[in-house]
Amino acid sequence: MLHSYGMEYVEVRVRDVPGLKTFGRVPVFSEDGALEVFWTGSGVEFAGYFSAAWIELESDYETYESWVSVFVNGAWIARFILEKGRRWYCLARGMNASKAQSIRVLKDTQAMGDDPAHSLVMRTVRVETTGAAPAEAVRADEVFVSVPRKKRMIEFVGDSITSGEGTIGAKGEMDWISMWFTCANTWAYMAAERLDADFRFVSQSGWGVYCAWDNDIRHALPLHYAELCGPMLSGRLESGHPCIKSRRASEAGRIRAGAPYDFSKEPANAVVINLGTNDSGSFRNPAWTDPETGTVYKQRLNPDGSLNADDAAKFTHAAERFLALVREKNPDALIVWAYGMLGFEMERYILQAIESRKVGGDGSVSYLRLPAMLPGEEGSRDHPGYPAHQRAADSVAECLTELWK
Repeated sequence: MLHSYGMEYVEVRVRDVPGLKTFGRVPVFSEDGALEVFWTGSGVEFAGYFSAAWIELESDYETYESWVSVFVNGAWIARFILEKGRRWYCLARGMNASKAQSIRVLKDTQAMGDDPAHSLVMRTVRVETTGAAPAEAVRADEVFVSVPRKKRMIEFVGDSITSGEGTIGAKGEMDWISMWFTCANTWAYMAAERLDADFRFVSQSGWGVYCAWDNDIRHALPLHYAELCGPMLSGRLESGHPCIKSRRASEAGRIRAGAPYDFSKEPANAVVINLGTNDSGSFRNPAWTDPETGTVYKQRLNPDGSLNADDAAKFTHAAERFLALVREKNPDALIVWAYGMLGFEMERYILQAIESRKVGGDGSVSYLRLPAMLPGEEGSRDHPGYPAHQRAADSVAECLTELWK
């Protein structure tokens, strides 16, 4: 494990880092010890006695590159774009190696199913041990220390708001690009920090409960909730991309993103759902035609501008089914549907779905009205910016604190 580069270094495959902590829905390590990450906020954290640290990442894309954020001892200190290919990135230097340091590396960019080549694989960690205590420590198990799990795990399910779209970048930026995503400024990440809880994100921009913003019924998050990262596989299949035979998939251990997720691996103590905004938008956007069947789908408005009752019922029924699925996969978790940062149009229908669950005997399902984005709180792409996410995080943290009493 020891490699000499003029100083003392320890270099370890990600899988073999003693005490390593993973974040997000991640697959098993590949045969060569690498870890592929898909969702926003997915990644690793390691800790130990070292003065500098690097990570070897492998990235690929055709359109949407990956960005990552770096946290040192819990503080967000950097984010950067990943180049194509396999290369080393310096995470920190000049630290005091006589005390334990922790470094967290998280994927800032959401799963990009529309880009068949989009991938991020975490391969190797290298740390400089010169000046470490004990000075003669050269083995990995003498350098690294365990990163403990938190008392609670929260799963956050959502759309672009949860993916962090618009939480970084200047107001007025409207290009749909990877650069305007970051997990660190989201209501979900900040709520987990306030609650001292572990977290995982399951979120996709534009997706909804019954359909996406553009009426595409394939882009409903409940369809893929039970999978590791179904949106990635879905996007490849829709584009005709041979996912399992692709160079990317083979290098990442031939992992099927659409495989069932093992919910017993890290059971959630709470599942917080923030969906409905795109379903609301579908009523005001053009119809979508299924390219395979020719069937036209459109959530309709009445002449007076209200939601068509039959189409609103499609949303309600989809929400009911989704809550049942979330409960099936998370039998002991609190379920909170948090909604409202960009309007409350679907609130009554969400409440109907929650009431249906309660009538059926599920008393651990709650609704939380999130504070609406105020004028001046916009971020890039007209999405809620950092101040709006801060207030939402406060609301969620307060809600869960009360429910856990």
